[in-house]
Amino acid sequence: MNDPVEEHIQAYNERDLDRFVACFSPDCVMEDARGLVLARGHADLRTHFGRVFDENPELHCEIVHRARVGEYVVDEEHITGRNGGEQHGVVVSHVSGGVIDHQRVIR
Repeated sequence: MNDPVEEHIQAYNERDLDRFVACFSPDCVMEDARGLVLARGHADLRTHFGRVFDENPELHCEIVHRARVGEYVVDEEHITGRNGGEQHGVVVSHVSGGVIDHQRVIR
């Protein structure tokens, strides 16, 4: 996997849970804007995103803007087809060892 951030977006759009989870380290942490842990590790990712993918067949994420700063990737996202609506937000991913080990989701 060359770019785990781009790969996880493609897997998200295809609702490919195995490919999505493989983009993250086994001990990854995903947090909201305030630092509340949304998911920790592969099992949490599978549970959370398995449900999201199953419940949202029209799910799609468009990257509006991407900035790379060292080991960090900052994506401005526009998501459609989730819970019948649209979401706009920013996701900050830290990449280490070729996988995402930390992600902060700001919505």
